[in-house]
Amino acid sequence: KAPGYEIKKVVPDTAPPDPGKKTSLGNHYYIFTESKNGAKVGDEYALIVNDTVIKKFKSKDDMMVEDITEYLKSGSNLVLITAVKSDSYGGGSMKNWFRIIIGEGHEEYNKAVINKTLHKFTRLASDTEPGQSVYTLKAK
Repeated sequence: KAPGYEIKKVVPDTAPPDPGKKTSLGNHYYIFTESKNGAKVGDEYALIVNDTVIKKFKSKDDMMVEDITEYLKSGSNLVLITAVKSDSYGGGSMKNWFRIIIGEGHEEYNKAVINKTLHKFTRLASDTEPGQSVYTLKAK
């Protein structure tokens, strides 16, 4: 479970997939974040699913849980997470980190219950170069 998290609808930076092409999936897929002093990590992220930017966020943002199921198709989906340091980044410690997790789960009492962690991407405040994580999510 992700106690204390509420599910939010992802508002993409681009138009959602054509509803006529939408495949009904039996499972739900979520992105959620966790951190230790995330503001000190100084990163800006983009979540890209099948070549569509669906979410931009920063390590200093509140922790989130969002359902990304509607952006997935049945079968293989390419998920790319990019990270760059913000212009105001002033250097940091390996003790401060920000993690993005993709999981499979379900909704229970308006809360996300993660049954299976599929992918993790962790950045440290001491990371100075841009980073990325590529994952093939097999949606069912």
